[in-house]
Amino acid sequence: MGENIDVEFWNGQLLEVLISENDEDETYVTQVMNAERYFQIQMPKTKTGVPIKLDSGKSVTIHFYDDVHGMCTFDSRIIQLEDGNTIIKKPEPEAIKRIQRRRFFRVNAAVPLQIKLRAEEEESEDKEWDLYTHDISGGGVSFLNEQEILAENDFLHGTMELKRANEEHIVDFTAKVVNIMKQINNFYKISLEFQEVTEKERSEIIRYCMFKQIENRKKIGGG
Repeated sequence: MGENIDVEFWNGQLLEVLISENDEDETYVTQVMNAERYFQIQMPKTKTGVPIKLDSGKSVTIHFYDDVHGMCTFDSRIIQLEDGNTIIKKPEPEAIKRIQRRRFFRVNAAVPLQIKLRAEEEESEDKEWDLYTHDISGGGVSFLNEQEILAENDFLHGTMELKRANEEHIVDFTAKVVNIMKQINNFYKISLEFQEVTEKERSEIIRYCMFKQIENRKKIGGG
């Protein structure tokens, strides 16, 4: 008999929607607008922020963070209502499972970010930028910039300043540029994947992501 995981869902909670088709996984991000009998959700968005309407009846896997149990998952279906709203069925406790494999939940957060790209030639100077993140996770970060200042596969060193309540933590990392996507506002979204970061600091990033979820919940009035 499976584990009975009783969790609390709330308005404003972030969800990842995973769709598996033709041996490929597509992940979208959405937010719970109403968490009563069913989950009424915002139109899911791609990793680049493009809204997408999923077909009614589509089988999906939902990932979410719980304050007590950590990353959890359940299977569901997309239901498109005639009024244009999108809902998914709220899971029973026995249908929820904790995820054992490593997975990193991404949250929108403007965190001070400093990055340095070392010069390839000795006579050239290193390039440095002071930025703010667009979103962060235990696996990497992204930021927006008016110019395409980096190229895919660039390796760089960076630091982030994470503030939780009265605590401040500086995270050092090396990262690889894994994606550059021009947005509809003509900004570039540059995504970095951590290559070297201590597990202690990765845990600090994950705790910060959970803190931002709780903070967002309080702002909305969900608890």
